[in-house]
Amino acid sequence: MLKLTRLTDEPLCCQNSPLGVMILSYAALCRTDEGYCRFYEQDDAAVVLQNGSALVVCAKENADFDEIRQLADFLGCRTILCENADLSDDQTVLTGSGLTMRGFFDKAEEPVHSPQTTAEYRAVYDLLEWREADFDSWFADVNLRIRRQTAAIAVAAENGEIVATASVLHRTPNSRVIGAVATKAGQRSRGFASALVRKLCAQTSYVLCLPELEGFYRRLGFSTCGRWFEYERIKETE
Repeated sequence: MLKLTRLTDEPLCCQNSPLGVMILSYAALCRTDEGYCRFYEQDDAAVVLQNGSALVVCAKENADFDEIRQLADFLGCRTILCENADLSDDQTVLTGSGLTMRGFFDKAEEPVHSPQTTAEYRAVYDLLEWREADFDSWFADVNLRIRRQTAAIAVAAENGEIVATASVLHRTPNSRVIGAVATKAGQRSRGFASALVRKLCAQTSYVLCLPELEGFYRRLGFSTCGRWFEYERIKETE
């Protein structure tokens, strides 16, 4: 049965999983910023993060996925992100999927140049072509996570202009998820993005990527370890 939890310990189902890193990163954030998101545990089988209208699910094969779908409806969540699990049914439609990849790096994160001004953050936002949130909402979210040291943004600049970016999206003491990698059109294939990713990689690092990017990350030391799936929950019509 799913129960609301503060998630002070690391559940077994969150180990060796990029979505587990994501959930534990938000749990660390919420120890100082309560109300930022919510967490639910389903015995030892699953942990669910509610962040706004989205659920992130880290689950074992024996998890009760019907109950997780019911939780999405109860909370009014439309999007469900999960790993290596099929949540599809008549009201749950697959909207995206890709690869989860993992690399082991025997080094610390290298120093990087990070955005320092609102204008530089705006340049990163524009480079990512982020459309899931307006700039103010995106900036408030990433700025809070950076100040709490659960995330980081790196940028590369040429002639005073930001031309590439990569981020540590989520971080725990031993693992991290790398993402939000982008290079400005006209500056690609010059090694900007790969250099940033290499600097951010440390310990156990994960990426969630589309299949066409598998070769890029393999060259950086990652190997495929699973798949991720994104679903949209559709309400029944009367």
